[in-house]
Amino acid sequence: MAWERTGLATVIAGALLARTASEHAHYLFGVFGALWVAIGGVAIFWAEFRYDSLHGSLRAGENPVHPTMVRFVGVATVSFIGFALMLFVYLISTDAPSLGS
Repeated sequence: MAWERTGLATVIAGALLARTASEHAHYLFGVFGALWVAIGGVAIFWAEFRYDSLHGSLRAGENPVHPTMVRFVGVATVSFIGFALMLFVYLISTDAPSLGS
């Protein structure tokens, strides 16, 4: 369930980034947001398939952590924050209208 929440949060954050970027910034930020929506969708589907394969190992008391996916989420989070920061700096440095209007 944690991976599903992570995927859903990625989809929502990507959609917000794409929407904000398409209205106030350069289109490449919007493309990046759309890419995050796709990555979040992949994470949700991966979580569904992984959940089915974990039943046996969880009942046997084995560790369910998937190191590659944990690394992927870490890198994805840092890169998303970096692009969001770049969008923020871009909006502040240009004459873009405020986000609230």
